[in-house]
Amino acid sequence: MVTVSVPVMDNNGTTFDLDQCRAAIRAATTAITELMGLLWQVEDAELGPLLGTLDQLAALAEGARAALIREAESRGETLRVAGRVDVWVGR
Repeated sequence: MVTVSVPVMDNNGTTFDLDQCRAAIRAATTAITELMGLLWQVEDAELGPLLGTLDQLAALAEGARAALIREAESRGETLRVAGRVDVWVGR
């Protein structure tokens, strides 16, 4: 398998390659999992802002998910692997 490195820029001007993006997604997943047990430590005034940050993350994740599905579909991957997009997505 050949790994292609395509730089992606975040809002801070930092550039990530594909492997760094994958690592950051794994780290975010771990952080959110850990956050579930730490919510009792969030101060009252921070509850709303934290929810807003999680909402933004969820919206970005949904957008990235849709883009990834479109990419897989455009490559014919969904038909080749599962025969239908909905089956491929549910795998």
